[in-house]
Amino acid sequence: MPKIVAQVVDAYVLRPGGSDQPGRAAGGGWEVLQMRRTAGEPVGRTWQTVHGFIEPGETAWAAALREVSEETSLAVRELYQLDYVNVFYMAYNDTVNLCACFACLVDAAAEPTLNHEHDAHRWLALPEGVERFLWPGERDALRQIVSEVLADSPAKPVLRIEIPDRRD
Repeated sequence: MPKIVAQVVDAYVLRPGGSDQPGRAAGGGWEVLQMRRTAGEPVGRTWQTVHGFIEPGETAWAAALREVSEETSLAVRELYQLDYVNVFYMAYNDTVNLCACFACLVDAAAEPTLNHEHDAHRWLALPEGVERFLWPGERDALRQIVSEVLADSPAKPVLRIEIPDRRD
């Protein structure tokens, strides 16, 4: 019987869009970061969001911030939990994973510095870019980000997580 675990987070990195800079999406709006996994990594050569494991004693939202920092070196200025949990099965270890999802807003000029897990990145304009994500759970999470966080829904203030000052 597969084991059910809740030890993974997905962090969707978003920035305000615009066509005022080379390589940026036209028409304003928002862009989401997609990174290509390095060939030697699990599911290598696929385009995905930030993924990572929750460390012992760590909250899911703190893991999302840490993973964004480790994988992209970007500073998150606003953090939102989603009212969505990505559920997926992993055959290699026979687990059903419950994956907490977060929207991580960064500055408009933000550009990632990728770690060894990724070899390329691109910014996709939303909402059109949603369909360019590989996994159905990623697409579902992004749709919720568009409708609940970026569209200023009534739930947005409740979904926001205050990021503690980390200058100490």
